[in-house]
Formats: sequence, C-alpha cells, structure tokens
Amino acid sequence: MAITPTKKAAKTKSATKKTVKPAKKATPSMYMFVWEGINRNGVKMKGETQAINANWLRATLRRQGINPRKFIRNLSHFSNPK
Repeated sequence: MAITPTKKAAKTKSATKKTVKPAKKATPSMYMFVWEGINRNGVKMKGETQAINANWLRATLRRQGINPRKFIRNLSHFSNPK
C-alpha cells in the first residue's frame, strides 16, 4: 500500500488586519559645540553649532566642506545666571 500525502486546506486570513503604529521617538536633546576646523581652501574656521552628539557635528561640518580639527561640548550656554 502506498501512502499518499494529504493536502491541507488553504487557510484564509481574515480581511481585517491590525495596523501597527510606530512607537513615538523621544526628541533628542541638542548640545552646543564650539569647534575649529579647516575648510576646502585651507582657511582656519571657528564656530558654534548645535548638534545631538559629536559624531553628528562632525558629519554636519564635513557636509559643509569643513574638516573639523577640534570640538568641545559647551555647557555654559545652558547654565542659569544668578
């Protein structure tokens, strides 16, 4: 006797699907950075920029054509004077 495999009936999914809402992302805190760098023409530049972190600052400056040499997170902008 040969055993033949049985075919399973195709299961149909219901027409209503649950929509999954993406989780709300917390807004990242921005820090003020003081930076120094060299632009494409070799001219030294200085400035202050707000960024999420040091890597974000570096990428932003590189997009502007500035090669960052030194940058420091500046906390003095956020202190409350008494």
